[in-house]
Amino acid sequence: GQPKGVMIEQGSVGNLVDALYERVYSRYDQPLHIAWLSAFVFDASVKQIFASLLLGHTLHVVSRDVSLSGEHLIAYYRTHRIDLSDGTPAHLHILNESVNVTEAPDVKHYLIGGEALSVQLVQGFLHKWSGYRPVITNVYGPTEATVDATAYTIEDVESLNVLLEKGEHTVSIGTPIANKAVYILNTRQQLVPIGIAGELYIGGAGIARGYLNLPELTAEKFIPNPFASAPLEVEQAPNAHSNLMYRTGDLARWLPDGSIEYLGRIDHQVKIRGYRIELGEVEAQLLTVDGIQKAVVTAWENEDGHKDLCAYIVASESLSLPELRNALQPKLPDYMIPTYVVQLDRFPLTPNGKIDRKALPAPEARLEGGLEYVAPRTPLEAKLAQIWQEVLKLSSVGVTDSFFDVGGHSLRATTLVAKIHQELDSRITLREVFQHFTIEQQAQLIATHGTDTYTVIPAATKQSYYPVSSAQKRLYILSHLEGGDLSYNMPGVLTVEGPLQADRLEEAFRQLVARHETLRTSFEMVDGEVVQRVYDQVEFVVERLQASESEAEVYIES
Repeated sequence: GQPKGVMIEQGSVGNLVDALYERVYSRYDQPLHIAWLSAFVFDASVKQIFASLLLGHTLHVVSRDVSLSGEHLIAYYRTHRIDLSDGTPAHLHILNESVNVTEAPDVKHYLIGGEALSVQLVQGFLHKWSGYRPVITNVYGPTEATVDATAYTIEDVESLNVLLEKGEHTVSIGTPIANKAVYILNTRQQLVPIGIAGELYIGGAGIARGYLNLPELTAEKFIPNPFASAPLEVEQAPNAHSNLMYRTGDLARWLPDGSIEYLGRIDHQVKIRGYRIELGEVEAQLLTVDGIQKAVVTAWENEDGHKDLCAYIVASESLSLPELRNALQPKLPDYMIPTYVVQLDRFPLTPNGKIDRKALPAPEARLEGGLEYVAPRTPLEAKLAQIWQEVLKLSSVGVTDSFFDVGGHSLRATTLVAKIHQELDSRITLREVFQHFTIEQQAQLIATHGTDTYTVIPAATKQSYYPVSSAQKRLYILSHLEGGDLSYNMPGVLTVEGPLQADRLEEAFRQLVARHETLRTSFEMVDGEVVQRVYDQVEFVVERLQASESEAEVYIES
């Protein structure tokens, strides 16, 4: 669609930099190396550029090819000693999908924003590399409020476990950053109680003047702030528009701890892979295609947690997906072209005559037609087809189908590259997937590349003891010099309600100890050197204490 010019003042950017210093950068005493991953047209680039340079840090400009490959991105982080990286949840997903990478990225702090951050995604990331425990700050905010308005920091695995115990699916967007005020209001623009969902409004410093040359839209989205004199508001906001608040269109609610839970969009605007998309714009362009009489577009979430655009159409003739893509490409960017298209005879309706979006069928198959199906002709094409089906969650693909016409995008291309290396012992690059986007072309490419064997870490030969790493030696010496035997222990408490079969619990732990050598490893001195010794068997017993309910609390606290 047509871009909206958002009029942001210099002072608002200054306030953003100050707020980021307070929440993030003040943690670190020395200059940092910061990775700039986003496109310069994405509002996140404002904080990446100005916060890093104005606060005296070093900004590293990462190429798009590197940012889309987990292996290359991790290598970049380590080569350039990156301390802080700012990206979307997709970047964590890319790092999670990296294969054959044994060394952690070594980044100290991640700023993540752009769309809802899945608790499961963070959990997988924090457990991918043993002992790697970066800080993750989840930020939220629209361009209209100068990039970020709230922030929530996951300090360690324990704070993530708290979210898991509460049954949270997405990470909280936190609390307002410096000089920002957040209000959650009902349809009458009245404050709602804690726990009640409402529309999120943002006031205070950083609110834009409005949209350039769009007075009607400005008046609709930037409205007078009736709470400006309330204690929630700053006494003297640094810009002239602190008497306004911005209506985000986001659904949210206050949590009892004072943080905010993001619940999605109120209207039909969605975020997919960091892009904010008005579904109505896609529907309007579909209706310009010859033969289409009605169109509805939704964001369909796949079993792997990724969202894709799905278009439902009623048309006077049968349409193929390639034809539809060709018709839409001059009018819409690629990320706004539907991945799925379902052609229906009629739309399901609610009792009051409106389209019943909840009753629309799942897009089990993409629109038929277009290119004729061509089955695999060689063992290599057959294996590639199987890999494509796993990555794209399809029952079948033809060797002349385009990867990007049948549901592929940059994240899935990253997964495809990893699987090809792992299962075919051949390495192709992400760039080559974009240039050779059919199974037929990729099979020819692999044949010319030859083999590049996928190797796993071999098991060490059996020894009486093994050398330790520098980090292990340091911890061993510190624990003896300073008497900090328990300093690096990570205690945790799990409350189980109902009958507990203690014997089975103990046996489960014994099986874990038997399976994992790490749990049977001790650190000892041999000939004046610290070594690690792996025992074949170790004793393990769960200590049991009988206590009343009040006494149990004392034991837990101690």
